[in-house]
This record gives sequence, C-alpha cells and structure tokens, in this order.
Amino acid sequence: MIRVGPGVFVSLFDLTLPSPVTEDSLGAGGVDGVLAALLIPNRSVISERHAASAVLRAMRSFDRGNNISPRFEVEILLCLAGERQVSVALKRLNPLGLRRVSLLLVHRTRDGAELAARCFPGAEIHPFTPPRDGLLWDLRGVTTCTGDLESLAIENSVRMELERPTGI
Repeated sequence: MIRVGPGVFVSLFDLTLPSPVTEDSLGAGGVDGVLAALLIPNRSVISERHAASAVLRAMRSFDRGNNISPRFEVEILLCLAGERQVSVALKRLNPLGLRRVSLLLVHRTRDGAELAARCFPGAEIHPFTPPRDGLLWDLRGVTTCTGDLESLAIENSVRMELERPTGI
C-alpha cells in the first residue's frame, strides 16, 4: 500500500475470480471508502510504485483540469498504460474473459485487503506479485540494458503527462 495524497492510498493485489470478468463484474459497486477499483490483466502493471504513479498523475490531471477522460478510472488506465488514446489504453488493459487478474485499488482507509474482499466477494485475494518477464504491452519500443522495467513504465506515464494539453 502506498499513500498518494492526504487520506488516499493505492493497493495492488492479484485476484483469482470465481468466474471470468464480464462487463457487469468490472466495477466495485460503490463500496464505502473505495475511490476506484480497476481489474486489469496480470502483467499490466510492473509494481506498486508504477500503480501509485499512475493514480497520482490521474489525480493531478483532474486537479489541473487537463484530464483526457471525465472518468477517474479511465484516467488511471491512461496513466498506467502511458497512452493518450482511450481506445488503445482500454484495449491494452482489457480484463474481459480473464479469471486471474490484478486489482488496482484506490481507497481512503488503510485496510486495502478488506476493501478488496468487499469489492469482489468470492475472489481469492493474494499479495501482488511483480511480473518476472515484463509487461503484456511494450513500452513504445523502449528497451533497457539494466532490466529496470519499473523505471521505464513510470517514465512512460511521465511522458504521457508531459504530452497533455495544458489548458492554457
């Protein structure tokens, strides 16, 4: 769990759902204390810091008024994927049909695991395990000789933030 603002935390979990993700099962359904609950394919996020960076940049875009999407959850996905095109980010991070997914949870209380269980009853909830062999999607053709995919993923989000319209 990482604190990204006053009373705002980001937690990342691996879930095994009782049935594959459908359009109806995508949302958390208004669980008290949850600001956003995003199901994404495993290997779509490299670390908790990558997730927290995406949430922080999405929050900042709303504060500055230069958000691309009117929906906070979609803005997080854009920042997570480092992508300005909503359709590309949604396609890249689409969990439909999957039973094993990651949950990116933005919440107001310190007990992310308890909230995750309330958001997705019946799911097996496990601590997040970083992917060993990289992300499902490429980082705009950027490679690293050090193998530091976390820094590249976060940098991709930063680049996306810098390319935003300023609203000026």
